[in-house]
Amino acid sequence: MALDSRQTTKSRSRIFHIGLEPREVLVIKSMFRIAPELNNRYVFGEPTEDDPVDLVFVNADDEAAMNGWQSLHRKRPDCVGIMVSADGEKRDESSKVIRKPLMFKKFVELLELITSDDAHQSVVGSDGRPMNVLVVDDSFPARQFMKFKLQEIARGVANLEIDFAENGEKALQMAEEKHYDTIFLDVIMPGMDGYELCRRLKKHDDCYIAMLTGQTTKVDKVRGDLAGCDKYLAKPPVDDEIRKVIVANQH
Repeated sequence: MALDSRQTTKSRSRIFHIGLEPREVLVIKSMFRIAPELNNRYVFGEPTEDDPVDLVFVNADDEAAMNGWQSLHRKRPDCVGIMVSADGEKRDESSKVIRKPLMFKKFVELLELITSDDAHQSVVGSDGRPMNVLVVDDSFPARQFMKFKLQEIARGVANLEIDFAENGEKALQMAEEKHYDTIFLDVIMPGMDGYELCRRLKKHDDCYIAMLTGQTTKVDKVRGDLAGCDKYLAKPPVDDEIRKVIVANQH
């Protein structure tokens, strides 16, 4: 299956790079040819204004590339950076790191670690019963962003068990089968929107719900309050806001 960098990434993650050498770019492209199943979850290609990058490989040994990454991250805080360095040392605490040379196994393992949408992604932190967290969002890149952020922020603070749902119907089913201490809930979704889902979840269980949306007007916040949400966060949520939600709901 050939790479098609023109395809949208609403349900897949767009991957590109900053400052990698041509041979390293060829290695990444060859990995997609060797394992065509990667194309089901990722698109490797230059981003556009309508379809921005979700994950970016950064040459951590190049100052210009690092400056480019910092500039991108300020504009797109939800973008995940993967530092590629000769010594495997982190240059940016908010990013993952992979050691040169790029190897197929490590490359795939790292992508799966960051973007896996499997349930029960446990985060090792402080002692005590894990906090059950549900992330509801129809966008795969948005779910992966929350997974990455929750893992990073909760480390050393709380034990989290993170589940994911791509729509309201699935979220309701999961909430009937398991108690969730905290739910991060997108507002705009096909079918049942976040407000209706919030009302139904609150009737079923007294869980803490943080609604995530790009709409932050007073009217939207009132709608969130009427639906019963406990916190209203702008997308993408900043680390401090996510941390407050986690700490506030520790057992």
